Amino acid sequence: MRFALMCLGLLVMAAAPASATEHRITVTEIHNFVQKTAHAMNDPNRHTARSTLNTALAENASFSNKVSVYNPAGLWHQAWYGHPAAYGAYYRYPTNPYYNPTSLSSLRKWDQINLLENKKRAIPGYEATMDITGTTINPYGTSAVVDLDMKEYSLAYTPYHPTLAGRVLHANSKCKMYLSKVNARDLMMTRMDCNTNTNLPF
Repeated sequence: MRFALMCLGLLVMAAAPASATEHRITVTEIHNFVQKTAHAMNDPNRHTARSTLNTALAENASFSNKVSVYNPAGLWHQAWYGHPAAYGAYYRYPTNPYYNPTSLSSLRKWDQINLLENKKRAIPGYEATMDITGTTINPYGTSAVVDLDMKEYSLAYTPYHPTLAGRVLHANSKCKMYLSKVNARDLMMTRMDCNTNTNLPF
């Protein structure tokens, strides 16, 4: 009887690590998640994009974006959320001339989805690309941090191109995407932090 209990205990102990490794995040799942998110952002059907992003983002997901805006004079300026001409260079806080001034926006899940929908409505031929530049998976395989290079384009008229259309880069972001495993198959984004250079007003 004692021998049978020992064998049963060994079997249970051997089975536990196997079941634990089933739910680990894999690099393939990360690439599939990023690709699916990029397709949703570029989907011409607004309802499909909204539905896919709704399931991919956690309800308490947070998005932090530090923005520098490029102007035609060739300088980087702070991205004000108002009328920059109404204020002087030292509005609110003194600025250090040796650093590019930036602004910070903090958004929640539906703010981020609505911002994307506004971009798709306002920018002709809006297109976003996301390239993975690095991944860090925690030792238990339950969460991961993904380094992304995200670019946002619009449609451009190019008279010498066979299709008369090309694309123009408007924003380049270096982002960190935080993912968590919610069950055996699905990943969910819980947070994303970006540093963005852009010539867009939003």
